[in-house]
Amino acid sequence: MNTLTFSQAHRAVPVSPKFLELIQQQLNQTQDATGFITVHFRDSTYSSELGGFHPVEVGLREMSKGTVDILYITEFAFSGGPFPELERCIDFDIGNQMAYSQMCGWQDIQHREIRELYQLWETNFLSYVENGCLDEIQVKVN
Repeated sequence: MNTLTFSQAHRAVPVSPKFLELIQQQLNQTQDATGFITVHFRDSTYSSELGGFHPVEVGLREMSKGTVDILYITEFAFSGGPFPELERCIDFDIGNQMAYSQMCGWQDIQHREIRELYQLWETNFLSYVENGCLDEIQVKVN
């Protein structure tokens, strides 16, 4: 893919141009990124014992040649004990206009608090990527 156009569906939350640029960079490194696409960002040292930076998954769908729709942005974290499992902790389900957090459950993505949560989350996420904290980035085409 060369230059992408992101559909307006992601406007449910204030996705920044910097975030869109990051996603485009990852897709440009993948040949034949068409159909359903998942971009995984991981901290290779993250574990339930040592902690670290939570993995993030961005789900995309190519709507037409060069136009991509962001379906969801999900952050995972280890939870529970004595055998912690990797579970969703924040989910911006843009495709269904809903958002989830462990503290509040599911809510309408249009709520002011959700938009503020997204802005804070995105600022932190972009900083983690920029600083190399999420050192494993993988694109999967389904």
